[in-house]
Amino acid sequence: MFAFFQRFLWVLRRYLKSFRRRSLSSYHIHRTDERYVTLAELNTYFGRGPLPAELVKHIARDVLEALAECEDQGIVYADLDQEKILLSTQDLDWLASWYCGDRQDSDSTSYATGGTAQLPFDAAMPTVFRLSTIDDLGASSKTSASLCTRSPEVILGLPREASTDVWSLGCIIYELLMGEPLFDPSFQTVECGLSTDESHLIQMIEMLSVDRVLGFPEDLVRRGKDSERWFKADGTLRLETTYYPVSLRDILYRRLSGVNIDEVYDFLDGAVRLMPEERTSALDLLQSEWITGRVLT
Repeated sequence: MFAFFQRFLWVLRRYLKSFRRRSLSSYHIHRTDERYVTLAELNTYFGRGPLPAELVKHIARDVLEALAECEDQGIVYADLDQEKILLSTQDLDWLASWYCGDRQDSDSTSYATGGTAQLPFDAAMPTVFRLSTIDDLGASSKTSASLCTRSPEVILGLPREASTDVWSLGCIIYELLMGEPLFDPSFQTVECGLSTDESHLIQMIEMLSVDRVLGFPEDLVRRGKDSERWFKADGTLRLETTYYPVSLRDILYRRLSGVNIDEVYDFLDGAVRLMPEERTSALDLLQSEWITGRVLT
């Protein structure tokens, strides 16, 4: 991870002047008229591959704090994706310095000299990843990125709630850890003539169906004003298709290393559930073992 952040710091120094300047008045953003980069831009520059788990945990902590604040105020953020998560140049500078081991303590000395000690995730770390408001970034559009993080209730035409934001964050965290989206709405749209919504729903069913029932919960389908377009009354898709069920836990165990898989799974499983009411709140996710624990060495 040290090599990653050496490059991170080099990129920061080189491209600092190219970051955009915009006036911000958003959750967890207390400074105005400063340069910033979006998480999507930063991730794209690094090839959209997996990011170090310690960094992803920091992102999760900061965004969860913002979402918990929104929920406390009765606000639904809506359409959360990597474009809405910002870092100022000052935040980037601090972040790179922290993870490159520029601190004056034993951990940083070991890390900077090539040791294997992991920098612990410290709850006292300042907030560096911040949410922008829609007003800051312009009207939200259905980009491929935001389509990937859409929750099932949005597709079915139910009102957005705080749990909708939790779903979107779960999708973002998975993508940052794994280097690819949890759901890809464009998958097989050309080969099989599927719409992006059909492809997305099929993938949700394959990944998240409960008790091996390949469909959506009937109660969720019954409440959606657009449900009849996609589903029968029993929660099965109108579209005839072949399903290939997969397990989120199995995927994590096969492809993720260097972290406590059970803790990551519990975090994601609490965030991405088909029933909005069954998702863990942002405040409770802040207290999850993955956020409060440490990355394994």
